Order: sequence, then C-alpha cells, then structure tokens
Amino acid sequence: MPSPSSPSTPETTLRILITGANTGLGLAICKRMIDEFLHSRPASQTLHLLLTTRSSQKSSQTLSSLRTHIACTASSKSQSHRISLSSYELDLCSLPQVKAAARKICTEHEYLDATICNAGIAGWLGLDWWRAVWDVITEPVQSTTWPRFNIGSLGWVTKRQIEGEREEPRLGQVFCANLFGHWILASLLGELLARGGGAFDGGENTGGRGREGRRSGGRGRLIWTSSINTPATSFSARDLQCLDSREGYDSSKRLTDILALASTQPGADRFVSSFWSSTAGSSSRPEMYVAHPGVVSTEIMPLPYPLLKAKESSFWFARWLGSPWHTITPHKGAVSAVWLALAPQTTLDELEERDGKGKWGSATDFWGEERVRRTEVEGWGFGGKVGAEAKFGRKARRKGTGDLTQKELEEFQDLGVECWRAMEQLRVDWMEKLNGIERE
Repeated sequence: MPSPSSPSTPETTLRILITGANTGLGLAICKRMIDEFLHSRPASQTLHLLLTTRSSQKSSQTLSSLRTHIACTASSKSQSHRISLSSYELDLCSLPQVKAAARKICTEHEYLDATICNAGIAGWLGLDWWRAVWDVITEPVQSTTWPRFNIGSLGWVTKRQIEGEREEPRLGQVFCANLFGHWILASLLGELLARGGGAFDGGENTGGRGREGRRSGGRGRLIWTSSINTPATSFSARDLQCLDSREGYDSSKRLTDILALASTQPGADRFVSSFWSSTAGSSSRPEMYVAHPGVVSTEIMPLPYPLLKAKESSFWFARWLGSPWHTITPHKGAVSAVWLALAPQTTLDELEERDGKGKWGSATDFWGEERVRRTEVEGWGFGGKVGAEAKFGRKARRKGTGDLTQKELEEFQDLGVECWRAMEQLRVDWMEKLNGIERE
C-alpha cells in the first residue's frame, strides 16, 4: 500500500493501532475505520492503521483483505493514497513478545492517536445445550444478550514466560489475552499516545482545559473492547485472574469495565500515573474509553454450520422483539469503537463531563440502523451518577437490574481503586522480570 502522499505529522495523519485485526470484530473495525475516515475527514488528512495479528501468514491475509477493501471503497486513486497500513506480529499471551512489539512500534513511529485493544479469546469449552434451548425459548432477548449457558475453562494458564525461571507465578490465559497483555502493551506505548491526538478536532490542539481540568484539545486515546455481558458476580478482586472460576471471559471484561470507568477517580490517580509513567514529561496523558460491540455473530467460539445459523436466527428474532443490542454483523458491532477513535475530542469531553464516564455500546433499531448508546454497568449505572436511569431509560436492561444507589456507586469506586492497585502491582512485578532478562 502506498504511503500517504502528504508528510506524516500528528496534525495531518491519524495513526491508530488495532490488535486482533485479522478476523471478526477486529477486521470489521479496520474496514469501518477506513470507510468513515474517507467519508468524514478532509482530503488533507491521511489514515495510518497499525495492525497486529499472531502470525506473518495472518498479517499477509489481513493486509490483502484491507487493500482489496480500500480499492473497492475509495472513489479515486488519490483517495486510496490517503490510507496506509502496517502490520506487527503479536501474541498477547507472551509478555516478552508484547514488550518486543511495543519497542518496535516505538522505534518506528513518533506518535499514536489511538490504540484499540480488541484481541482476545473466549476460553469456552462449549455450551450447556439443555439450558441454552430452554432459555432461548422462554426468554429469547435476555438469554441471547446475557447468556448463562456458556461453559468456561478452569485454571487455564499461559506457557512459561521466562525460560529457566524456577518459581514463575501463574498467569491466566484468558486474563492475559483479553486484558493483561494489552495492559503491558498500552503502558509501554504511553509516550506515543501522549504525543498523539493532534488530528482530532480538525487538527487543532489548543491545550485548553474543560470544566474537570482535562485538556479539551487533542490527546491520545486508549480504547478497551469489553462485552455487554459483564455481570458483577463474574468477578472477584480476590481472584483477579479468575483462575478459580469458569467465568474467565466475563470476569476479564468486567475487570476491563472497572479499570476504564475508574480511571478518572481521585483515589486511583497515583496508580493511573504509574501506568502512564512513560508520559511523565508530557503536558497531558492519554484518555481511557471502553466500548462493546453489542451481540455479534463471530467465530470466537466455532459452531457447526446448522448451529451457527440457528444462533444467528435467534439474534434476529431478539432484535425484532425490541432488543437494541443485537447488532449481529461485525460491521455494525464496530460502530462504537470506530466512533470513539474518530469523534472530535470536544464531543467526547462534553458528553462525559455532562453525563459521566460511560461505557459506549454498539446498538441498532428494529431495521438494523446502527448507533452508539450508553450502556448500563452494575455498580456504575450509565455514567457514575445516581438517578441517570430517568434520562437514559429503563428498557433493554438485564433482568433484575435495579436503579443505581449511592452505596453501590461508592462500592464500585472503592473496587475500582483496589483493582487499579492490584493491576499496577502485577504489571510492575512482571516488568521487573522482563527487564531482568535483558540485563542478563
């Protein structure tokens, strides 16, 4: 793919890193990003996508797919020249490889405008079919939005990270793939993200500050991919990596929500500063956001063709019954992550200053027209503000969910600080081990 024809600067080139870009939601995010960029940004701006996959073969296939998409989407050759692609091999369950990939990216690029943490694994062994059939028949919307019939793995751990290490602590495989590998990566890329954001708000980076003291001009964004199904019962701070439970996927996504939403809490500030320690010399630090794709049909858990079609049919039926969360296709599911990556910084600041820090979900109407919608989180509500249900509505909620109380909010805030402390301690411990390899 040709390089952008204009010089690559933070004001003219939007540079975005997307993990797990080879299939499903990740590939859809890339394609939708290209489409919306070409249709919404001025011709003076260019887009540089940095993609990660787990092998050179997957990288080649992804680049080929995206180049074909660009050729079909761009209205002219000059339009296609506005998009450039780079790829990196990255296994998020290998912390030495995560560190090496981060070093390579930092060497080759001066800044990043956004990083979308999309890659992950489900860790499911199968389904409880009797319960699945019963639940879908009796509660089609609830059961396909917040399923209770996935059978998760128990105690899965990554391969040994450091050869020769005698007493290496266990590292949960689902936890590492979905969250901790990204946690290490994002922290190492902090300096690049702190230099980014110049292309937001039309390239104007005034350095002004909003009512909460946050800079309203451009700044880099760390966008976490969560799930709509993140029940509070799936996560325990005493089992951070969910090694003693079969809810590893839901637990990792619940923890993702907690960390992103608590990132602006005063009690967590010293741990957030530790996470972004590489940005110490910068005038601002990156902003964290969290998105989810709604209910999408992907190959995260492979199914035989007849069962795949039965699953998709149940999703369509749920949408026709009034569910806003059944986006079904990865393209529609990608709308929230792409919106968070491309929206003007002033728009995001105004929304979150007015209604609180949100979890942004992909949604559709009956006809499948997609949009971005705030999503309720247990203990946080729609934005960490008691009484917000009256504004955002009480429809499309998980069965049994009550309105947010002040006590629940305070407990969530305390949990957020504790999770930030634990995650940062885990990161520091592992970074000491990884740095020790290099010293040897």
